Amino acid sequence: MAHKVLATVVLVLCVLTLVTSVVFTSIMPRRSANRNIANGASAGLQTKPAADDRQRLIEHERDDDAVASAAAIDGMTKDDTGRPVASAIVRFNRNGATFLARTDAHGRYALRTVTQGRYLVSASKPGFVTSLFGQSDATEPPTILTVHAHESIHDVNVLMIRGGTIAGRVVDNEGSGVLDVKVRVVSQAKSADVGCGQPLSTDVQRSQRIIRMTTTDDLGRFRISDVPVSNYYVLADPEVVPVVDTDATWFVPTYYPHSVSLTHAQPVVVTASANKDIVLSLARESLAVVEGIVEKASGERAVQGSVRLQIADQGKCLTSPQVIRLTAGGTFQGRVSVGREYTLIASVGNPWSAPGIQQEIQAARLQFSVHGTHTKLIVRTNIGLTVTGTVSVVGSVGSEDMSRLRLFPVPFAENDYNVIASTAVNEDGTFALKNVFGHSAIGIDGPPGWSPRAVLAGDGTDLTDSGVMGEYEALLRHVRIVIDHDDSEISGTVFYQEGVYCASCFVTYFAVNANKRTEPLRKNVGFVRADGTGHFVLRPLPPGEYYVAAMKSLSEAAFGAPALFRELERDARRVSINAHQSLALNVVVARQRVTAP
Repeated sequence: MAHKVLATVVLVLCVLTLVTSVVFTSIMPRRSANRNIANGASAGLQTKPAADDRQRLIEHERDDDAVASAAAIDGMTKDDTGRPVASAIVRFNRNGATFLARTDAHGRYALRTVTQGRYLVSASKPGFVTSLFGQSDATEPPTILTVHAHESIHDVNVLMIRGGTIAGRVVDNEGSGVLDVKVRVVSQAKSADVGCGQPLSTDVQRSQRIIRMTTTDDLGRFRISDVPVSNYYVLADPEVVPVVDTDATWFVPTYYPHSVSLTHAQPVVVTASANKDIVLSLARESLAVVEGIVEKASGERAVQGSVRLQIADQGKCLTSPQVIRLTAGGTFQGRVSVGREYTLIASVGNPWSAPGIQQEIQAARLQFSVHGTHTKLIVRTNIGLTVTGTVSVVGSVGSEDMSRLRLFPVPFAENDYNVIASTAVNEDGTFALKNVFGHSAIGIDGPPGWSPRAVLAGDGTDLTDSGVMGEYEALLRHVRIVIDHDDSEISGTVFYQEGVYCASCFVTYFAVNANKRTEPLRKNVGFVRADGTGHFVLRPLPPGEYYVAAMKSLSEAAFGAPALFRELERDARRVSINAHQSLALNVVVARQRVTAP
């Protein structure tokens, strides 16, 4: 009897399990399909999105009006040889919304529920550098995609670039690993070619002189993945200088394999899908004490502020500064290396002490050399310039677009005070830009393609490229800034002499007028990398006359060198481009002989 009861119980449990399974499987496909629709993945998203991405997708799934007016977008991902990249995650990001898709076996994806707005489109996959829509090279700025309601957008394609890995150890002179050292992968260009010694323009910043960065573990180990294929310097920066006796020694920023300057540094070659293992031995130097007093322009002691100390020779733009808070009596003390030259930047006051309002600050900049074990300084700060005036935009523009503009100083490196200053432009076009120190040009931050056509002082003096300085102070009260939509572009294909297209070749443009090639905002020179089919797009371009040339390879150390431009002129195409014009142009690879400055 007991056996019969047991058999009956087992039978009932089996029936319940079967019923539950049928009900569960009848519900799950509908939930999965709805999620695929919300995610917009034609093949279904097989990897779990981040929690914040899932929440945003759920919120948009519930927004019936947004889905009803949504846009349909499709495209594909390819590598730099033109092959499709399968299983890449494509993200459409804007404030408050993220849409995800996964590419199929042919590298294609489709999104059906993208709401209107401006999106940054990216694609990622292990082994590749995270790539952005509009880039043909990892150093280029992306293209922002504008999506309208009920719109169908095709061929939103992303070029994905394979990366390599740099790994290894940072050790002391005895071979022991050093903890908490910042390891930076730096583009292979001398510091003077990437901002140290040139105006720190937005184009220079886009060159991404620091490509990747990480920190060593307790054994001195580090690993940096997805580094774009190229040649790099590797810099180890201990950052923290301990409070020790002046006769002690300590680690200093060191380039691979064991050099305190770029002169004797050895480049590291990164190849696609390969690991590069290195051992970097930190150099040591004797320490000294630097101390001093910071006074305001009125002669009073500064009671709120800081002092930044940074090595002033090669690599100064790549190493971390030592930041020291002023005491209540306006004094400071820090540790520096004997035999080196330093740049000291003192700032007094807090520019953002009131929300949304930039307050006036004072600053000073000086250089000094360390020869003994003790250096004493007296630093007197100055009040920055205030530039006031109006902004006008060529063509029609609404007050909403005008209020999206921000102005900021672009310092010439030899007078960089490291002061972060910016101001919004009012709806009527007026502005007041405070805290402009040293020799600076004026840059703008606004919609893609907007750039200053002219910056004119109150008496008509052209300051567009010469910048503003102290002697112009009386003229900076009625400055006129004229902004244009630089949406002009040149596109085409790069070919070898034999007529075969050149995949991944470099295409450069530079002004016919040699003087314009060194202007601080760097609007008249640049380069891009062609895609896997040799296609390229140069944008945005200010109106003017340009040479356009193509090269099989290009190092950042060579780009910008006068000798290279002179060499390229022989085989370059000379073109003139007007505002809002698009030109189609095919380019033949130059017979390049200059490879370094």
